[in-house]
Amino acid sequence: MVDLELVEREHQIIAESEKRRLLFSTIPAPVKEACDRLIAAYRGDFLEDLVAAYSVELEPWVRRPYTLYRDYYLAALRYTAEFEFQMGL
Repeated sequence: MVDLELVEREHQIIAESEKRRLLFSTIPAPVKEACDRLIAAYRGDFLEDLVAAYSVELEPWVRRPYTLYRDYYLAALRYTAEFEFQMGL
């Protein structure tokens, strides 16, 4: 099961850093740590089977979180990769 509260909390750290324009030249260690925690918590598209099985019955509300959390995960991967590139890892 995905801990959505954890994913949301870690994404807020990343989003706030984006908003404050702190992620253009370097990735700060606290953001890298938030990315690591988000990546560890995300276990894939947890609604994928539900959406596939009941797409007609489900309202569009389910599609937003379905892609939203994937977007959070992909942003965390991007910033992690950038951090590791900057560190020469």
